[in-house]
Amino acid sequence: MTCIVGLKDSETRTVLMGADSRSTFGSDGPAKDFNLEQVLLDTLVPALKELARKREYLREKDKMPDLDGTVLIAFGDQLCIVSSDFHVTPVSGEFWAIGSGQLLALGSLASTEKFLLPKVRVRMALKVAATFDAFVAPPFVIRETDPLLT
Repeated sequence: MTCIVGLKDSETRTVLMGADSRSTFGSDGPAKDFNLEQVLLDTLVPALKELARKREYLREKDKMPDLDGTVLIAFGDQLCIVSSDFHVTPVSGEFWAIGSGQLLALGSLASTEKFLLPKVRVRMALKVAATFDAFVAPPFVIRETDPLLT
């Protein structure tokens, strides 16, 4: 299990992502009209389904493909969730978290939104999750997306 946190920073038009295990983040700046939800639906979801089938990770639940996991993806200032049934949901609020430490991290993010800087909030959310969830542990990795190009 794990804890992955995404926090939109409206001031810089970026997303801060934090995790308790190393993740890979892109380095190219996204175009201003980039639509993360559409890219995920058109490219990532089909690729995930195919990879899951090949590796035998995919289960059939009620005749629908089902993956045992959730993915949180950020690009520019956009944040989306790809759920176990491959449904893509844009995060409409300021933040979200996934993994076994999800509820702890969400509580931390909600309680700090008025008085802490974004990077401090992400680190604190991960620390809270690690304190109370045995399946979350440091080291923590925090990265920021590139801002959208104008």
